[in-house]
Formats: sequence, C-alpha cells, structure tokens
Amino acid sequence: MSHALDAMVGRARNRRPADWLTAQLPLGLVEDDLLRRFVSMFQAVADTVLEHVDNLGLLLDPAVAPPSMVRFLGGWLGEPRLDDTLDDLVSRRWVAASSELLRWRGTARGLTLLLELVTGRPVVVSDDGGVFHEGEAPPRRGHVVIRAQQLGALSGVDLLELVRRELPAAVTFELHVGRVQLWPNGPSIDSSEEGPDGVLDLS
Repeated sequence: MSHALDAMVGRARNRRPADWLTAQLPLGLVEDDLLRRFVSMFQAVADTVLEHVDNLGLLLDPAVAPPSMVRFLGGWLGEPRLDDTLDDLVSRRWVAASSELLRWRGTARGLTLLLELVTGRPVVVSDDGGVFHEGEAPPRRGHVVIRAQQLGALSGVDLLELVRRELPAAVTFELHVGRVQLWPNGPSIDSSEEGPDGVLDLS
C-alpha cells in the first residue's frame, strides 16, 4: 500500500522541474547567486504546499488514503462500523465497494456482497421472495436464510447487528456461521463467549 502511494506522490512531484521557481527569474537575476539562493528558500516552502495540493485527490482514494481518512469517508457514507477496531484492509474494501453496496442495499445480492466483504469467504443468502401472479404469492412473510463460512472481521454480536441493520424490519431470518446457527435459537453471543480477539468461539 505504501509503495503504491510513494509511486503516485513521486509522479506528482516529477511534474515540476526542480528549479521551477528560480528558473522564472529574469536572466540577469538568475546569475546573482545570493538572489537565486534567496528565492530557492521560497521554492522549498512552496514545494511543500504544492505537494499537498498534488496529493489531495489521493485522500479520497480508499486504496491509499490514511486510515483515519478512510474511517471519515466511511462515516460520511453512513457506515458506523468503520472504526479503528476493524481491519484496515476490510475498511478500505468496504469504502471502495460502497457505491455498489448502496445500489443493492435491501436485496439478497447487496447482503451477499457485504457479508462476503466482511467475512472474507463466500456467503449464501436465500429468501422466499419473488415475482408471482396475482393470488399465487406464498402466504409466508419474508424469510431469509444466511449461511456464512466464518465470522471474519466482525464479532458474532457485530455480525448479527449488521444483518439486522441491512434487512427490512418485517423480514425474519436465520443466520448460520459454519455449523453453528447464531440466530434464532442459536448460542448466546454475548461478550462473555467471545475470545480475547473479539471473535466468537464457534468450536
């Protein structure tokens, strides 16, 4: 990550000649060594300012932005889970995928994308929704079954809360992680059952 950022910063810096300010002096003044060195001090200060301007766009790129800026972008996009306890790489991927996640939010596809992002493994989301002819819709209210292979970046409590936040309020659901059913009627997932790293013990 830092190598990519260094390369981009280097390209921005190389767009300007090393003597970009002193070279603008009239020919007679350039030959004055004292004046040229005096102007070069202002060039050194201006170089710092211009580098900040050159790199401004990088602050909005989740691939290379500082972690604090990534969290700020996540908060601006309405993702309160992007705090300093979440894995940095997951946070960056989450922000980068935010437009796709917002586009599909509330759908099986959107939930699948989000859960695969935070767990790092394929997730299967199935529901009883669909398009039916009049009078042929099943009597059952919306029900979703979620099967994840692992908790990944979130604890069991946080994963359950994330699913609840993403699903419509009227929808019931089952949440399975590995061979364990976390919801409903699953094991209690209070903080006492989490390991020292905040991950639910699924053994």
